[in-house]
Amino acid sequence: MAVVGIAYNINSNNYNMKNRLTTGWNFIRIAFTVLGLFMLIHSIFDKEYLSSILGGYLAIMGLFGIGCASGSCCVTGTCSSSKKTEITNEKDVFYQEIK
Repeated sequence: MAVVGIAYNINSNNYNMKNRLTTGWNFIRIAFTVLGLFMLIHSIFDKEYLSSILGGYLAIMGLFGIGCASGSCCVTGTCSSSKKTEITNEKDVFYQEIK
């Protein structure tokens, strides 16, 4: 019997599920997990199965630390990026006060 496996090494640090589940927890990740599970459970009890997809997605993001739940999102504008652009065509702007 042939065993079909995944093409990457499961034991590497990037794909170690135990490491991903047990490290890197912060407030945002806990909030994603709790709110996602809350939404998932209540949508299943209310038979709103379309909402359970969103709840499951949020819970998985928090549980596995992917997406914005991992702290990868930059909404404050203070994040550094590897590619910086400079504006070279700056012009002085003069304003005239209207009385």
